[in-house]
Amino acid sequence: MPNLRMPFHALSRFAKWLFIGAVFGVIAVYLLNHADRVREIFHHMDPRWIMPLISVMFFVSLLRAFLWAYLIRSLGCSLGYCRLTAIWMYSLGGKYIPGSVWMVIGRAHRLQAEGSPIKTTSYSIALEQIVTLAAGLMLVLITPEITATLYIPPWLALGMLPLSAVLLFPNLLGEIIRKIGIRKIDLRLVPQPSIGVMMVYLTGTTIAFIISGLGVILMLRVSGASTEGFTLLNASGFNAAGFVVGYITFLAPSGIGVREGVLVLLLNRYISVHYALIVAFSLRFWSLIADGAAILAGNMYISHFGNNRHLEKTDRSQ
Repeated sequence: MPNLRMPFHALSRFAKWLFIGAVFGVIAVYLLNHADRVREIFHHMDPRWIMPLISVMFFVSLLRAFLWAYLIRSLGCSLGYCRLTAIWMYSLGGKYIPGSVWMVIGRAHRLQAEGSPIKTTSYSIALEQIVTLAAGLMLVLITPEITATLYIPPWLALGMLPLSAVLLFPNLLGEIIRKIGIRKIDLRLVPQPSIGVMMVYLTGTTIAFIISGLGVILMLRVSGASTEGFTLLNASGFNAAGFVVGYITFLAPSGIGVREGVLVLLLNRYISVHYALIVAFSLRFWSLIADGAAILAGNMYISHFGNNRHLEKTDRSQ
């Protein structure tokens, strides 16, 4: 019987890139049809805000990398913070490859080469994904403009926040992880993070989303769009909404096109659709530059300190 798995995956990846091409094609046609307005917006752009924007995005990556280093060390990994942070940044480019797993595979491969057990690595990455999604959802639910758009009553939105407390109980979280596919790893053999560690990680990830919201405001400044009445909570919530929708759709690597579409719809409440399109997709472009800098920094750190550095003791359970 022929193996249809490889052709299916190839077709799936082609379809994802086709989706991205279609999204950007529609946007390009729209902007070309409004070329005069687009030229006017670009003419009034303020380049002084570009470097602060890239710096903010780079700092968000650095913060998320450090938080993951803190998490995996609490699970027994003995690598230093700097090296773990560099490994996270080194693997960042994988999120732009169709398949949604290459960032994870790259990080797991690097850690395995360093001597870290696969069970610890897999568990830390699963925790990271769930906590990041929960932090994004929390910001979405406390942003009034989003809950009003979705017709979610404020009392219901606030009532849903305690659900994130599940993340503070490792045993319940372990059950969730078992259900999403990590069945070959006996979580009873992996050191469990304490409630304090999970609270720090959830709080830090939420702060990273808020700082990303600052990037949205800076991009509005770059484009020359008015930021009157547009608060940091709005920016953080809108950015988090784009992340959450892009994360759960699996239509494109790193949510390209999906995240921007959500951001355009939400920003259109404050600025014209022309500005919203330019802000959303310019934000993606500058985030690519910041991610490239993070990947380069991580790779340079790993290369400088050698690729054959192993642990004397990588897991407290061994």
